[in-house]
Amino acid sequence: MKGSPLDTLTLNFIAYRQRIGNVIRLASRCAMTLLIAGATACQSAQPDRLDGAIASYESKNWRQSLEQASAVQKDSTGTVRDQAAFLAGLSAYQLGSFSDAQTRFQISEQSMDNETAGESKVMLGDIMVHQKRYLDAAKYYDGAADKLTGEASKRAKDLAAASRDPARAAQVLSMAEPAMRVNGNTLAPPNHTTQVNSVTIASTDNAPSSGFEKDSSPPPIAKPKKPAKTVDEKPATKPATKPADKPASKPAQKSSQKKNDSDVFVIQAGSFILETSAKNRAKELAKIALRNKIEAPRVVASKSKTGQRIWIVFLGKFDSRAEAEKAIKKLGRKDLAVVEKPN
Repeated sequence: MKGSPLDTLTLNFIAYRQRIGNVIRLASRCAMTLLIAGATACQSAQPDRLDGAIASYESKNWRQSLEQASAVQKDSTGTVRDQAAFLAGLSAYQLGSFSDAQTRFQISEQSMDNETAGESKVMLGDIMVHQKRYLDAAKYYDGAADKLTGEASKRAKDLAAASRDPARAAQVLSMAEPAMRVNGNTLAPPNHTTQVNSVTIASTDNAPSSGFEKDSSPPPIAKPKKPAKTVDEKPATKPATKPADKPASKPAQKSSQKKNDSDVFVIQAGSFILETSAKNRAKELAKIALRNKIEAPRVVASKSKTGQRIWIVFLGKFDSRAEAEKAIKKLGRKDLAVVEKPN
């Protein structure tokens, strides 16, 4: 028995819907395949870009290697991102921007790749030594020894032991250092005598420390003794007028000294070669500064001794170094330092 025209139309409609559904599913699979292929291609390109940053580093073009490694760090994930952060940290370290380098190494020390994590901890220890925070350095070196193997692990243990020894701590950075590896490439060890701007030097010298350094403030100047009375001295009437003159001059000197010393201390929160890094640092500290009633962070353009343009983050204004140090304790941060306010 033949079907009616209505039955035939219904069957044709069902077949049509099935064909449309198959086309849609095929298109979806193709689109997903293209997306995955594109993402894979993008990720596979990152190691090549990282090699370009390594080439810049090896040619000592550290500013360029920092910019290239930063771009790879931003666009990649996993071990490639961690190695890019490590290379960016090395570049910033070579440029004397220790605060920026520390931020990068704190990212790469969390890497699942033990070699990258271990070398990052070594560099964080080196930064602590620059700041004379020798016991903090020893902790980083201990962590590096746990991540590294062979001679690298042994050296990290030696660094930790030297950092805990008051007689050897200041010589840690002069100890022999092997080459480092990034993305299968061997890099020369960093230069630990990098020159930085005077403000950065002041910040590292005055950073909160758990090390062994002694108080380096100058000794008080002894007041000159008054000459002994001689037989030929004039009558007592003239000396009697001197004490009346001295009290009048002394208060004026104290007032002038207080005026000159006021508002000359600030807290430095780091120096960076990238303005965006400095602004991010200032933004990070803005809320905690507000809670503690400290003047908001500000970014100031400056130059290093080599003429490199840098940006420095300052916060607060204080009448004395002691007040600024109390403010740092309130903030609860170890990466801040008191410096004399620049002109």
